[in-house]
Amino acid sequence: MEEKGFTLRQTSIAKGFACLLLLFHHLFYNSPEYYTLFVSVFNFGGVPLECKVAPLGKVCVYMFLFLSGFGVSFVLERNREKKNPWRISLRFVWKLMFGFWVIYLLFVPWQPLIGHQPYTSWKEIVLDLTGFCYFPGYGWLNGNTMNKTWWYISLALLCYVLTPLFDWLTEKTNWLGVLLSAGIIVGISGWLLPKDTIYFVAYLFGMMFQKARIFDYFEKYRQSKNALTFIVPIAFLGVSVLAKLWNDALFWFLPLMLCCILFSFLCLSRIKYLSATLAFIGKHSANIFLFHTFLFRYMINVFYAPKYSVLIYFIFLAVCLFVSAFIEKIKQWTRVNRLEKFVSEKIEGKSKKCVEY
Repeated sequence: MEEKGFTLRQTSIAKGFACLLLLFHHLFYNSPEYYTLFVSVFNFGGVPLECKVAPLGKVCVYMFLFLSGFGVSFVLERNREKKNPWRISLRFVWKLMFGFWVIYLLFVPWQPLIGHQPYTSWKEIVLDLTGFCYFPGYGWLNGNTMNKTWWYISLALLCYVLTPLFDWLTEKTNWLGVLLSAGIIVGISGWLLPKDTIYFVAYLFGMMFQKARIFDYFEKYRQSKNALTFIVPIAFLGVSVLAKLWNDALFWFLPLMLCCILFSFLCLSRIKYLSATLAFIGKHSANIFLFHTFLFRYMINVFYAPKYSVLIYFIFLAVCLFVSAFIEKIKQWTRVNRLEKFVSEKIEGKSKKCVEY
């Protein structure tokens, strides 16, 4: 029998959906140099439909942060009596950085051999390795990172580090604490990462959705087959469009994020084989996020060889999944997963094992 509510499986499905949007966003980036690389399904005055739609794929970043906030909040709540929230936060930091370091060691050492060497000093290497390459506000490195999509690591690190503060304030002062801590955290993030402050709001949304049990209200619609299942995501899509028309600032991505999350929860999760496929993709989404641009950068002519956008997209997705699965096998063969587990247990301490999400 299927579990009710926004379960771990629901998270994997939503991550899989976000991963598909991520790949679409980068494969068909809205730039003239991409317009002639493939045969589009439709053109608007010489601009492919895919390139018109691709910028919306950036909502994947908001989705990943929302899901991270939801998951961390769940673990904190289930372990409140037996675990220090700072230990839990540190464990999430360790898991994030461990996955990042594995990708770094597998992909970075051979980059200079193919002519890609952005580093100009040891300082840049250290900052890249520790996830601090984009603090504060892209100022330290000016883009001298081995992979420009790794700006997300700096963002996720700051989210995890500030999580216990947000959690403590909300527990002590309820919804007043939500507003207060949101203001504090957004203020701090605005100082450290001024270009990315809006992303922290997505992370806080995820935590608040978990604390307020928002998905429980939508569960009855997910189980039913009435029109409300589709109306709710469409309503948020409409709000996003209105926000975009009112102001071109990035805040319009927030209702679009909620549209995608709820569409995944209310609609996609009910389609048996599609939801299973998305859940599988979701389990590999972290790896794919970290390495897909390496493949894209050096094999662009190979991936665009099929010419047709649909073939290009699904071939690229298949290659990414194969590479990610191979990376997981390497972890098993080298037994580095034991190191991850060992350090996680040390961080947790001698008390009872932490409830996972």
